Amino acid sequence: MNDIEFNLKKDFSECPGARYKNTGMYSGEELRDTYLAPLVKKAIDNKIHLIINLDGTTGCAASFLEETFGGMIRNNIANYSDLMNTLVFISNECPEYIDEIKSYMKDAVENKHFHFRRFLDFVVYKDKTTGEFLHYTREQKNKIAEQHDRM
Repeated sequence: MNDIEFNLKKDFSECPGARYKNTGMYSGEELRDTYLAPLVKKAIDNKIHLIINLDGTTGCAASFLEETFGGMIRNNIANYSDLMNTLVFISNECPEYIDEIKSYMKDAVENKHFHFRRFLDFVVYKDKTTGEFLHYTREQKNKIAEQHDRM
């Protein structure tokens, strides 16, 4: 059996949302539970890789990534070792996502029963003009939004 490929933009959303389903569409929780969990289980059972391409989106909030991948461990979808041996990430546009995701999974092992609320204060956006990824705290993002509203 061949490796499984999942393209975040094509198979889920160009504009991933927040952490939880109840906070809006295209959440990390929805991605994990509805899309990736069955694919992870299939890949582990068949001893193949699940290749996840993160490129092409408008950016992923840290809370989205943490809930998706840290949540796999907290929700017993797979253990850390199986995930590390099964998941392969492509992120040419924002390579730091890969290290962030791996740290969220490691943190989830060490603190399995805690949610990482500190990540809710960090957001990544892709500048549509330059294609550059910009990192903002929620406070900075709200300030920018207020300035736009005044224009």
